[in-house]
Parts: sequence; structure tokens; C-alpha cells
Amino acid sequence: AFIDNMMEIIVRRVEDFQVTTPLVSTSPFAGNVGTKEGLKIDNRYRVYEILATDSMGYPTEKKLISTFRVKKPTNNSVTTATTAPSTFYKIGGGKPDIGQLIQNKEDVGIGISAGWGTEEWLRVDYRIKGISTGLKAYVGIHPLRKSEDGLLTPDGADYINLASGYNATFGVEKTLMLGSRLGLTPYLGGGLTGVSLTWKDGITADKPSPYSAYFANLGARFSIFLSSNLSLVASAGYA
Repeated sequence: AFIDNMMEIIVRRVEDFQVTTPLVSTSPFAGNVGTKEGLKIDNRYRVYEILATDSMGYPTEKKLISTFRVKKPTNNSVTTATTAPSTFYKIGGGKPDIGQLIQNKEDVGIGISAGWGTEEWLRVDYRIKGISTGLKAYVGIHPLRKSEDGLLTPDGADYINLASGYNATFGVEKTLMLGSRLGLTPYLGGGLTGVSLTWKDGITADKPSPYSAYFANLGARFSIFLSSNLSLVASAGYA
């Protein structure tokens, strides 16, 4: 595991270690590269064309065409022109063409999303590579809004306000690509809700505070990929 992690860091930072191969098909997107070259599901590749080279033939100017992720690493032997190509899926725009180069441009695999609503306000996810496309683990935190009118106490004696609260959640999700710009992501998770209560006159409740409870939640996120690194997301779920 340590060697794999070190190789992934090297591949992200050193271009000479980044696997490059021509795109041999656009339906599906495919290239002659396999597991012997370190290919894993959801590895990130970029598609580019060379605009200029130096006197030795090394590229001096490249044009980014699109971004791929590995869908199926078919070849498990030494790659040749006759071995079965591995397939990729595209995220975001761009129009790749046969003969353009696909190059391994790995990222850390961490995504950050922030927003407003009844779900998490701040969320961090980590892409789990090598198992299934679009598989992620996530954690999130959402501060609960303060109650304006208050809630009646169980004995009916007074009103209490929600002074502060939060939902902390963790779980797993899987993105299903609906084309290159749309994604549907079912998720399943659970976590902890905590609240601190006050009486309506501002005095802190004399019950144990904060109160807390465990919960489970499930739902789906719908994404519009503006690019390979940026998306708009709406989510709906039940806890």
C-alpha cells in the first residue's frame, strides 16, 4: 500500500512517469493501456493534442481537449497493438478524436462541496479507486437553523427554542454518469444530530444539554458537470 501511494504521488507530479497512449476509439473511448501500466478504475486521464515540438521532437505546446476516467481496465498483460484496449468515460466537455493522446494526470481524489438546504452545508468526499466507477466515501456537517417560534415542552409549561444544532453525517455514494455532463448519485449514510436548547426567556434548559441522537439517511444527488473539476449539485433525501 505504501509503494502504491508513493507511485501515485510520483505519477501526479512527474510527467515522465505519466502513461501516455493514443486514443484508438471514440465509441467507446478506448486506448491500448492496461493494469501492467498501473491502470485502475477511476484513474484520471486527460486528452490533448500537440501543437508544437522542439528540435528533439518533445512537445512544447499542448492543447487540452477533454478529461477521462477509467471505466474498465481490460488488458492484464503487457500492452501491445493487438491486446484488448481499456475503456474510459468522459467528464465535462470537449470532443476527443482518434489519434489524440490520452495521458495519465492523476489527482488526489478529494472533492469539496458547499451549499444551502436541509442536507449538509459542507461536505468532503474521497473517491475510492479500483473497485467501481464513481464510488466515494463522504463526511458532511450541516448547522441546523434556529427555531423562531419555539416548541412546547412535554408538560406544556413553557416554550423552548433551538439555540444551536448540527447534523454530522458520513456514508458512501456512487455516481452514475448520464452522458458526459450529467450524473445521478445515490447515497446511503448515517451520523449524529446534536442540539442545545434554551427557554424562551433565554435561560439555558436545566435538562442535559446538548441533546443528541443517531440517524440514518438516504437519497440522491443530481450533478451538472460544468467541467471535470466543477459541478452544480442538487440533492434530495430522507433521514
